[in-house]
Amino acid sequence: YFLYTICKMIKKISILLLFFPLGIQINLLLAQDNRSEQLTQVVNTTLKISETKELIELKRYDQASEIIGYYLKKKPRDAQWRYLKAVLYADRGLHLGDEDQIFKSINIFERLTEEFPELAETYNNLAVLYISQNEGEKARKALDTAIVNRPNYILAYENLADLHIYFAKSIYLEGLSKDNGSSERLRAKADHINRTPYLSKPKLNLDFKSKTIEGSYENKN
Repeated sequence: YFLYTICKMIKKISILLLFFPLGIQINLLLAQDNRSEQLTQVVNTTLKISETKELIELKRYDQASEIIGYYLKKKPRDAQWRYLKAVLYADRGLHLGDEDQIFKSINIFERLTEEFPELAETYNNLAVLYISQNEGEKARKALDTAIVNRPNYILAYENLADLHIYFAKSIYLEGLSKDNGSSERLRAKADHINRTPYLSKPKLNLDFKSKTIEGSYENKN
């Protein structure tokens, strides 16, 4: 009887050993399948983001708006798509001189800076919009914050430098107006600024870079 019992136990253990690895393999395959599906979704979203940015650059605003609306309907709090919505409003507002679009963009960017104060791009873009509204001091503070958040953010340095040049030119011209334009030194400096190479309108940043955009931001939303 003892030997019979041992044989039954061995048989049960053999059956368990036979199927237990199979169960693990099934779970691993399911997990791998889920990861593959998630990876596919991430790749598809990344491609759509690139397509949307390209559409904005091409001024095909209606098509870009349609894509953004589709993804925000699925995830209304998604930071990446909210950022692109603000960029869309900003680019269209600046391009068409539409104040309503600019104000909508400012509202979204300001909200994003409250939720994600560590980002740099939102502050840069806010500065561009503030400049369009002749709010130079607010623009300067926003660019300073962008540079603090990302010390190697070249676009913010360029926009900030151009802003200071704009300030200097405005002050020189104001001084000339007080002096009836008779100060040769002020006029020479104002003319020199006018000849500064590459002085251009401040630039928006379409990219939304974050170390945790697919992680903590999604959770935060």
